[in-house]
Amino acid sequence: MRQFRVCDSIDAYEFDKALDKACDELIRVDEMSDAEACAYCNTDTKEEALQGIQEEIDYIEFQLNRMAV
Repeated sequence: MRQFRVCDSIDAYEFDKALDKACDELIRVDEMSDAEACAYCNTDTKEEALQGIQEEIDYIEFQLNRMAV
């Protein structure tokens, strides 16, 4: 587990939970058919759906790295 400054601990905890959720969602969507992934993520292609989730993961990781001591 990363070490965080005390003032950021609540935000860091929430970001960590969000990261776990986004990673689980990425796996779930990757296992879906193209049509299911498009409907679930409201995208035109499965690749767009996966890219959107990956961008969210990258953003959360960036925020966590900024908070890490």
